[in-house]
Amino acid sequence: IKINPNYAEAYNNRGNAYARLKDYDKAIDDYDKAIADFTQVIKIKPDYAAAYNNRGLAYTSRGLAYTSRGVAYGLSREYGKAIKDYDKAIDDYDKAIEINPKFVDAYNNRGLAYRLLRKYDKAIADFTQVIEINSNHANAYYNRGNTYLDLWKETTDSTKKSKYEKLLRKDFAKAIKLDSAKREPINSMLKADNFPPISDEEIDAG
Repeated sequence: IKINPNYAEAYNNRGNAYARLKDYDKAIDDYDKAIADFTQVIKIKPDYAAAYNNRGLAYTSRGLAYTSRGVAYGLSREYGKAIKDYDKAIDDYDKAIEINPKFVDAYNNRGLAYRLLRKYDKAIADFTQVIEINSNHANAYYNRGNTYLDLWKETTDSTKKSKYEKLLRKDFAKAIKLDSAKREPINSMLKADNFPPISDEEIDAG
């Protein structure tokens, strides 16, 4: 940043670092700067799909920082700011996809934003689109599995719970098959909800 004060990705990455340290005020400030820089790139080159995707990521990250700060301080107004940021992020991902209909990162990131807004059907549709474009996209299976897990948690209907459990386990097994590093975090997450771990047999069938 000292060498190039308009390096948007640097502000975005520093914002992520501050967020991990739970220094949400500094994180939000850096995301503000990243968004401003990506906006400048878009003004110069309005057909640059990656810039829209990157600005969308910055909005999503800032929204997460607002959410986390709201949890930390019990400030309900922060959630309103977060929702506005997720909506702005989706607008940017829409534009990136309009420019490049096979931009898998934009679909994946839009799916994450929809999931944060609890628009699960739209999130699943975006993760599925990623998989249709690239059937070896481990993160798309992982993210879709997480969305099915959200749905499982939110329903009290036993039939729906059974359906979502089958779907999430299938997606998590495929994610692990494509990226073995995901096995431990997935199984830890499943354990927290009293699910058995993904077995070798499930992975082989994935």
